[in-house]
Amino acid sequence: MKRIILLFITAFIAFNANAQWTDDIVNSTPIFTGYSNQSSPVVYTFPDGTTYISCLSFENDGGQVTQRYYLKKFSATGLPQWPGNGMIVCDKPSLSFSDNYSMEGLSDGNMLLFTKDLRKQRVFKYSETAIQPLNDVFIYKVSPDQTSVWDSEGIQLNNSRDKVGCVLPSFVVLDNGSVLATWSETLYDGAKNPSAFVFKKVSTKEGTILATDSIKPANTDTTYLKMNTITTVGGSTITSYFANTGGNVPRMLGIIGHDENLKRTFNSVVYAKTGVPNAGDMKMVADDEGGVYVLFAYVTRASKSAIKVQHFNNKGIASYSEPLFVANDTVHYEYSNPTGYFNKQKRCLTVFYASLENVKKTETIDVQEFNKSGFVTDVVGKTVMNYPVETGLVCNKAILLENGHSLLIYQTLDVNSKIRAVRFDMNYGEVWRKIVANYHPDLGKTSVKTGLTVGDIAGNQVVMAWRDERISTIFSGDVYAQNLQIDGFIGNKGVLEVIPGRLILTVGDTLHLKSILQPEGISLNATYKSNYPNLVSVDQYGAVKANAYGEAVITVSAFNGAQSIQIPVQILDTPYDNEGIHVFNGFSPNNDGSNDVFYIQNIDRFPGNKLTVLDAGGQIHYEVVDYNNSWNGIATVGPYKGNLLPSGTYYYVLELPNGSKKKGYVIIKY
Repeated sequence: MKRIILLFITAFIAFNANAQWTDDIVNSTPIFTGYSNQSSPVVYTFPDGTTYISCLSFENDGGQVTQRYYLKKFSATGLPQWPGNGMIVCDKPSLSFSDNYSMEGLSDGNMLLFTKDLRKQRVFKYSETAIQPLNDVFIYKVSPDQTSVWDSEGIQLNNSRDKVGCVLPSFVVLDNGSVLATWSETLYDGAKNPSAFVFKKVSTKEGTILATDSIKPANTDTTYLKMNTITTVGGSTITSYFANTGGNVPRMLGIIGHDENLKRTFNSVVYAKTGVPNAGDMKMVADDEGGVYVLFAYVTRASKSAIKVQHFNNKGIASYSEPLFVANDTVHYEYSNPTGYFNKQKRCLTVFYASLENVKKTETIDVQEFNKSGFVTDVVGKTVMNYPVETGLVCNKAILLENGHSLLIYQTLDVNSKIRAVRFDMNYGEVWRKIVANYHPDLGKTSVKTGLTVGDIAGNQVVMAWRDERISTIFSGDVYAQNLQIDGFIGNKGVLEVIPGRLILTVGDTLHLKSILQPEGISLNATYKSNYPNLVSVDQYGAVKANAYGEAVITVSAFNGAQSIQIPVQILDTPYDNEGIHVFNGFSPNNDGSNDVFYIQNIDRFPGNKLTVLDAGGQIHYEVVDYNNSWNGIATVGPYKGNLLPSGTYYYVLELPNGSKKKGYVIIKY
């Protein structure tokens, strides 16, 4: 009797696995392609790995340029959860894409998105030919099933006023069912154009405004620009801003604190002396006591770029008498692009930054640590890695891992820009270094990756997206994404498990190895190889045939060889063992008249036998003396007594009257 045996090779992965993220660093995963110009991607990742990616897209609609705001949902391993190009959240934003928009997830799984918008077509005319658009700001709420929770047109948060336009909208999620939305407002009068910025606390349930605050210039010469907002302990927030009064007055950097009710707690000056660049670049990192570390760009008297840091407590009081340089040698070095995190265990700020040595002409990425008292160890930072001059190093995001290592995402902006990552140990140095996204050499053109945004770590990976400006009519302006696991693996990697771990076949038996990635149940591309094809052959699709008596090994590999398992195979020349018994290790008790019972050939030759069937945990489900090929999958003992056992792999023990025991597996499949 010859039977077809079906073997399932199941790969389990800790984060809702599927096979979308690619491990090809040249051809990264395309997210938004095909339109004339995509830009400004934003990534948000939930703790379960579900990731949302958005972008602005400039499209030509019958000769009229339209800017649309797209949102797409992906599973943890990059499988698109929404069809096509996802959801058009808004198709009426302004024609300018230079300003930031904001996107973040809520604890209930919904998404909030906040953008400026020109739908009302309000403008200020400097002259008949010079027109300034006057944008409004709108907030949207989108559910995981791709529907608008509020009005599909969004909720307007500003009050439209003559000559007033809004820019730089952003928000942070608070712990009390609300968000703090902020933006800058400019009054265009044709001359001074002073700017203020606005705070509004908004309910995440109804979208109603709960509280309001604003910072307005004292005179028409001053322009305020909101930079960014962070949350601290207890629901408080801190917002950074840049003030430019013009003339010979130094530019000023400041921070404003609010409690959870939007009551202002402080307004502190970070720096108000010469040396603040026009861009006013400033980043903040919250500590665990309600305070904040502020990193800001600085230009020395020798016109060299530098970085300064200051710490403020939860009352807005500075910890250092003067802001500190991240490294004191500002004569021979220039510093830029800081990013960092607060290390709760060491109670300090860890900051990574790019360093340019002006004498030897080398570029490095350095790391430095600060606490409330100043430098943790030395005024000289520790070098993480070295690059030749004109590499163009940019630090994008630093993440603290559970074991104390740092994961840094950074870029090299030389002729063909690349996205890279390094895992670093403060005590022992570099653990590994990887290229996450490379340029495509076949194009023969320059590849410029801009707008890189990196989501939060979820499980064991981060997801990042960027705009790839490959100078080509095919690729220019598309948005791509990639995942990176904390062990340096790019793409999807799981733990391959083979059930069973050993095969016993008879000459002539056929067997199909089918690789499945759970829980989605989609096929997994694997490779199959036999070390003795003349004994057991296997093709590229996993079809196996036992050709001759002997022993062999089938190697199953997945994830481009990152995981592989060897399956021992024993081929018998007859379907019987030495006692004339052959156990068929699979049946389907679905009453279709075919293979409905657990069949043991020649068991009738051994009266007094005892059969026990149990699961992998040792729970007995079936036990009988004098088995006679009648078991149809119904449990006689245990929690399923009187009912069919679920599909799966079980294990049997067959005891014969002569004292011998036979053990193996049996697969039940309905």
